Amino acid sequence: FYKGDIKSTLDNYLVLQKSVVETDLHTRKDRQGTGLIKFNSIKFYNENGEQISNIHSGQNIFIKCFFQNNISDTKAYPVRFDVNITNENEIIISQLTTFYQKENYFINSDSKHYSVFIPRLPLLAGKYTLGIYCKIAEDEADWIENAIEFEVEEGDFFDNGRIMPPGFGVTAMDHKINLS
Repeated sequence: FYKGDIKSTLDNYLVLQKSVVETDLHTRKDRQGTGLIKFNSIKFYNENGEQISNIHSGQNIFIKCFFQNNISDTKAYPVRFDVNITNENEIIISQLTTFYQKENYFINSDSKHYSVFIPRLPLLAGKYTLGIYCKIAEDEADWIENAIEFEVEEGDFFDNGRIMPPGFGVTAMDHKINLS
């Protein structure tokens, strides 16, 4: 049972409903691509490998993107995976992608998911959307622009016992201040 004012109660209800509806991404019609892979679900895990439903600012998390693999041969193909995070104003906060990594990534018929590790999640409390993308060789395999919504709860990002209040930005950033 949720307690809160009317607006927060409705916001909570809509987020819960969307999460339930979009657990099975396989049936989504708002996707693009060849279908060589098809995203099925996105799940969040903590650093102990346990699936989590509450995500906190400053927490180490893994985002796992599961997919149906329709590659029929045994060849390894170059692959690009993206996870885009947007805020509730539809502004891209970050693109987590293999494109900017030093190593090259390859996919074959045995591949079933990929994981993105985010140390000390820098997102502050708020509602966000994940978009997921896969390009195999030169072909867009699957892309769901607004795959799931998730909420980040307050957390002690700076490990000092203080929590950033709402309205002080979207992300936290490690920093040091020197006084001369």
